Amino acid sequence: MRLLTKADACRALGVSLSTLDRRIGTGELETRREPHGRRHRVYVLLDDATNEDAGEAPPQGVALAVAQERIRSLEEQVDFLRAQLALEQQRSVGLKEVGWRERGDRNRMRRVVILGLAITGLLGILAFSVLVWWSVVR
Repeated sequence: MRLLTKADACRALGVSLSTLDRRIGTGELETRREPHGRRHRVYVLLDDATNEDAGEAPPQGVALAVAQERIRSLEEQVDFLRAQLALEQQRSVGLKEVGWRERGDRNRMRRVVILGLAITGLLGILAFSVLVWWSVVR
């Protein structure tokens, strides 16, 4: 009997973690729980007769074909995500340009308002000066 971690048992049996958990749940495989800090670590008991080709391990050619198909699928996903990233980067550049334009428009409006207030103030001073002059001349 060998005592293996769940990861090692998955490799030894050639199954996924969910399949291993299902086999443990049905009682097909024995386990031992040992304290590990606040939790417990689960070890799987395997017979020495269990080899890597036993059970549900697919033939090597099938496993290779499945792996190659998975790689192709992942490469397609990467290409798709790269295209999405490029679109988002272009959109971001466009938004930055709009932001710069809007910022420039805001700055121009601020300058116009300040200029208007300055002119209004000067006109007020001029009106006051005219009133003072008018009162003095009379």
